[in-house]
Amino acid sequence: MSTRCLIKLCEYPEIAQQLREEMTAVLKADGWAKTSLYKMKLLDSFLKEVSRVCRTGHTTMGRYVKSPVTLSNGAILPANSLIPVVDDRPLDSSYYPDPETFDAHRYLKLRSQPGHENLHQFVALSTDNMLFGHGQHACPGRFFASNQIKILLCFLLLKYDWRFAPGYEVPKDTEVEQQVNTPMHLEVQARRMEGEIDLLEPKEV
Repeated sequence: MSTRCLIKLCEYPEIAQQLREEMTAVLKADGWAKTSLYKMKLLDSFLKEVSRVCRTGHTTMGRYVKSPVTLSNGAILPANSLIPVVDDRPLDSSYYPDPETFDAHRYLKLRSQPGHENLHQFVALSTDNMLFGHGQHACPGRFFASNQIKILLCFLLLKYDWRFAPGYEVPKDTEVEQQVNTPMHLEVQARRMEGEIDLLEPKEV
């Protein structure tokens, strides 16, 4: 996930700058308070959009069938078979307008609708995007993972400016069976920036 985020930040430097501004504003006001990462709503939207566009696989929630199961339509799942759930909605135009376009503000705009403030967070569960699974089998560590990625991106963006190496074109993802992997070799350049804040103690007094 972190690698895919870095790729998108290099592709869209204007989004990287918007994220820096949001991070700086929140950290200056609140420091590393428990609610600080929640207040970085563009960052949350960016992460969810990266997870939507940059798929890690075509299926999710693979489960072994211990004993035969008959579904409501009469189909039978045989014992000892592996049954995954197809996760193709994130790129389906009937669920997302212009699904092939990367829009870091997509979920931020959805969360601005009344009653939808918490429905489109990165860690929210939905059949429209099952990155973390769904229902009782959803990933219990998704909140920790989300916070770790957000903190990492704060340090990467506020300390460095990122770009692809000159003339470098990002190769396509590689697919192995149902798994989609990031390119094995990426060429990026990082330039140290003079930060506006001390990331260890960012809150202004």
